[in-house]
Amino acid sequence: MWPPRLLTYYPLTLNAKWLVRLLITICGLALFNLSRRGARSALRHSTEECPNLRHKLVPSSRHSIYLRRASPAFCRGQVLVLVTLAIVMLIGCVALAVDVGFLWGAKRRMQTAADAGAAAGAIASREGYGVTTAAKDATALNGFTDGTSNVNVTVTNPYSGGSCSANCVQVTVEQEQPTYFLRVLGFSQIDVQASAVAGTLNSGSCIYSLSKTASPGLKVDGSTTVSIPSCDVVVNSDGSPGATCGGSASFTAGGIAVAGSVSGTCLSPTPSTGAGQTADPFSYLGTQPSCSGNTSQNITNGNTVTLTQGSFCGGITIHSGATVTFSAGTYNLGSGGLSISGGTIHGTGVTFISTGTISVTGGTINLSAPTSSTYKGILFWDTTTANTTIAGGSGSTFDGAIYVPNSLLKYAGNSSGSGYTIIAAGSVEFTGTSTVGDNYSSLSGGTSPVESTVLYQ
Repeated sequence: MWPPRLLTYYPLTLNAKWLVRLLITICGLALFNLSRRGARSALRHSTEECPNLRHKLVPSSRHSIYLRRASPAFCRGQVLVLVTLAIVMLIGCVALAVDVGFLWGAKRRMQTAADAGAAAGAIASREGYGVTTAAKDATALNGFTDGTSNVNVTVTNPYSGGSCSANCVQVTVEQEQPTYFLRVLGFSQIDVQASAVAGTLNSGSCIYSLSKTASPGLKVDGSTTVSIPSCDVVVNSDGSPGATCGGSASFTAGGIAVAGSVSGTCLSPTPSTGAGQTADPFSYLGTQPSCSGNTSQNITNGNTVTLTQGSFCGGITIHSGATVTFSAGTYNLGSGGLSISGGTIHGTGVTFISTGTISVTGGTINLSAPTSSTYKGILFWDTTTANTTIAGGSGSTFDGAIYVPNSLLKYAGNSSGSGYTIIAAGSVEFTGTSTVGDNYSSLSGGTSPVESTVLYQ
């Protein structure tokens, strides 16, 4: 029944000010039409039936005598009724406009709270936290606390519907709002609600040069061939140049955005310069866990070793001719870092955390990051300011994120045929032929470790 759920079923896009203006305009047009009808009717009665204004138009008869005697009072009474109706209608229209304006303002505030709640819920779903708690906390911060002042916040998780496909959460905020003028029609409160749906999308980028001052932030030189066919490259450097590509190098990506200028013509497609700078995509990792102890590993030629996760604060060194298997888990290298100069290296579901130098300069290396849990998709995480080198030999693959936000990364490597690589470094230099994939199907939910939260409705 209208109006108790008017603002629920008809989510208009007009704001309150324009809605009020529209209602007043409609009422004005209705009053104008009513006044015209009244004026015409009064004039007709005055000219045809009121004897004081015009002589009778029909022969004298008993009927015409009746009109002459009744018409003056009739004319005055009709105008009075029309004016009264017009005033009542005007008051009703103004009252409706005022109440609807207040209700629409309340709905807009609810919508803001619902949007915030849905976005918070989607982020919590992605990170594995309490979705309902996160969503309701967000609506409370925006003025609508579940269970107080007749506020009802409903969280649907997971939500299925529309175009949302990952980490979908729906939040509905509902509250009865008081009316002012509509009370005379029996509506002292009207139920108003707003809802929103949010989810996550894989980031369209897989190479991030994060430094705003490095010059260049991206470097491709020599005879290097780099293929990034289906994702984008982001360069935050606003230097001159922000990116450079020379020699006989070839660099192809889905798109290239550079905050500064570009030197060279081998970047394809033509970079978009003057682009906005992108935030650190892995800032959600927070602070690195500390490393305790002084355990180290130095694996030499001819040795075959299987390592298990743990703290190796003195670092891990692997020489040519060694065969090393890293069991799944997290390897905290502390300031000792990681040095691989050759050998055959395998590791599935591994993450290397370091504050020291990572240098991978040879060998046949096949490493992949965890597919779920805290370090989902994170292969290397190093906070050193020293240069980082990852350049395995032929057949080497690195599936996962290489996150070295404070250093120059010199990279030559590939994703596996059905894998992915994400690079987020202070600056990036490609030193050899590289192919970067973006197939995240091996990860839980099939989603990238770098995701964006999106409002769907």
